[in-house]
Amino acid sequence: MRRGGVLGVMLVSLAAVLALAAVAGAGAQGGGTTAAVEVRVWQHLDDLEDIRISARPAGGSWRTLGTIPLELAETSETGQYRYGDIALDVPLPNRATAATVEVRVWQRIGSNERVYISARPAGGDWGVLGTIRILLDDGFSSSGTFQFGDISLDVPLPPEEVSTLAGRAGVFGFEDGVGAAVEFGGLFGQGFPGLAVDRHGAVFVADRENDAVRRIAPDGTVTTVAGGSSGGLLDGPGAEARFDSPSDVVVDGGGTIYVADTNNHRIRQISPDGVVTTVAGSDHGEGGRLEVRDGPALEARFQYPRALALDRFGDLYILEQRHRVRRLSPSGTVSTVAGGIGWGLRDGPGPEAIFRHLIDLAVDNSGNLYVLDDTRGTVGPGGAASAIRKIDPSGNVTTLYTDRPPGVGGDPRVPHGHRGHG
Repeated sequence: MRRGGVLGVMLVSLAAVLALAAVAGAGAQGGGTTAAVEVRVWQHLDDLEDIRISARPAGGSWRTLGTIPLELAETSETGQYRYGDIALDVPLPNRATAATVEVRVWQRIGSNERVYISARPAGGDWGVLGTIRILLDDGFSSSGTFQFGDISLDVPLPPEEVSTLAGRAGVFGFEDGVGAAVEFGGLFGQGFPGLAVDRHGAVFVADRENDAVRRIAPDGTVTTVAGGSSGGLLDGPGAEARFDSPSDVVVDGGGTIYVADTNNHRIRQISPDGVVTTVAGSDHGEGGRLEVRDGPALEARFQYPRALALDRFGDLYILEQRHRVRRLSPSGTVSTVAGGIGWGLRDGPGPEAIFRHLIDLAVDNSGNLYVLDDTRGTVGPGGAASAIRKIDPSGNVTTLYTDRPPGVGGDPRVPHGHRGHG
């Protein structure tokens, strides 16, 4: 942007005032986030009343909103100026909510070459920011029929309840990077990816379709921690290691990542320096029968481990084959906590309890496990759609909640777990 002399000082002042207003406005909402938005005012060289507006996120494309005609249909109280207002919703990278800035363009009646601009945060006060003249001397359109001038505004952003940290909806692939440039594998009926957050705010993702474990830094930068080149079973440094459809991850206080390596029937570990080792599970042998076996970790056998939860004592709980819960102790022993003898809905001591279709699990500070169970078809015609069930530290299973069957007003949706684990 080309600015000089008094006009340059005025524009800097406008930016400063906007920034102060942004901090004050956003601070009242519990934050101080602003976004830089650039606004371009166009004027037709042969018809000076033909005014148009463009806007973009700073450094973005002017094609973001296109060029919008702005009719100056209102007249000031003094009768000396005509003006028109427009609200510009400028989409921002990695943010679901656009930055909204309201712009008012003024023109001196009888001196149509004199154009002024006011701006304010959405719903703000025009008087706070004032009005400045904009010299349309920043360039010309490719056709040579319009001249234009640019200004930059710091627009306050309201807090977002949900924002996109990395990736884009509906875009699947395998690409590291920042924000919207990142690609993750699709779901393809395999359920939601497992997530875990470490004490530094980084998010780890079990990217099942890419056979990888990936890390999202707090600023949205995504890197591959381990795996990803192809599926398989191989320990070693992260770039050389191989997984087969990892479904979930958890992170302990020291930064060690545990992975439910589903199709390898194993629990894997990624050390803070990125080395992958197998900590539990072994081959099932010939014949294709998937045996379940407790005992020493590297002799134990799993059936499709799918979800993980880590308690404060270092016990790792493993949801397996959707109807059994196992435990890997810090000493390296695998045991069955509850379920596994069939499919259904039955409470009681762990070895006698039955689950229908386990979705996810979590553990509290007292060692109680909570599991989400899709129990449709187990309590009569239509069945319950979902149940929350509890396994206490002694292994006793109770049902805390079940939906009413869909046919009598219950929720017919399939339940899904909260796939983040802290």
